[in-house]
Amino acid sequence: MEKDVRLKKYYELDEALQDLFSSDKSMTMYFYMVTKYNIENKDIFIECIGDTILGFHHTKDLPQLLQKEVGLGADEAQNIVADLAEFLTPVLEREAAEAGKKQQELQSLGDQIGRTPETTDEELNPEEALSSEPETEDTYEVQPMRTMKGDMKRVHGYGAYREEFPTTEPAAGEPAPVRSEQAAVLKKQSLVDTPHVDE
Repeated sequence: MEKDVRLKKYYELDEALQDLFSSDKSMTMYFYMVTKYNIENKDIFIECIGDTILGFHHTKDLPQLLQKEVGLGADEAQNIVADLAEFLTPVLEREAAEAGKKQQELQSLGDQIGRTPETTDEELNPEEALSSEPETEDTYEVQPMRTMKGDMKRVHGYGAYREEFPTTEPAAGEPAPVRSEQAAVLKKQSLVDTPHVDE
């Protein structure tokens, strides 16, 4: 970025931000950060912070800017921005005021075109309004999706009837069920005639 552009932007700043951009305090902060994080590209680092103070970059973009321009790692850039948070308080306040001003402009624009103050940014976007399909009167009822909820009540599996019909007493006129012990039903295999490995 050219020096003339920076100088013009500098004179547009209020006194507090001008002082933040070029004062003994800011130079001390820059030197401290360069030393603490062992930053090799110190001139580019100072330019990135200075351009943020001037308003060429938003503070939320500062970590990515430091990674791209200065060659810092993501964690290191985040730590630097965290350390600079108090120093950059006037910049954060300016950005908050600008965001509030833009919100008021959108609200007044909504009032001018007959919208309520609750109008969202999406509703003011004409492209989205044009791309949305108009409502039609041809509607139909959507059937619910089949789930396994109905299957849970159906009788299935071994012993399932016991949950549905817990009584074991036979109805009048029906024969009683035949019961057998499990050992009697299962035949035990005789191990006498089983061949062995050593034979």
